[in-house]
Amino acid sequence: MGEFQGKVYGSAKTASSNAETNHALSARAMAWWRDAIAACTASLSMGREPYNILVVSHGGFISTLVKSLIRSSKVTSDAVKILPSLPNVSVSIIEWDGEIWRLMKYGDTSHLKTGPLDHSADEI
Repeated sequence: MGEFQGKVYGSAKTASSNAETNHALSARAMAWWRDAIAACTASLSMGREPYNILVVSHGGFISTLVKSLIRSSKVTSDAVKILPSLPNVSVSIIEWDGEIWRLMKYGDTSHLKTGPLDHSADEI
């Protein structure tokens, strides 16, 4: 995180000249999806049991990735509400049926006994 390490989100008055732009983050996320997920799943045969791929990352990256996938029509999101930001430790699920990628969950926190976390470690 460089100069942003340990700072609370939104506390910086001006953007750093070396900070990644939203456009660059979106391009990086889409390139990662193409190379790591789409390329891998293209070679899988569809069987009875689904393949599970776990992706763990920061909410900003996942949010940018999902929104970029939807904007590019690579993923559909018919019945899923897109939140402005992802809650900490939330779960998002994208399913592939061999033809179409579908967003099934986005920012789900139902696995948490206490509900969504409303702070980050940098704010404690």
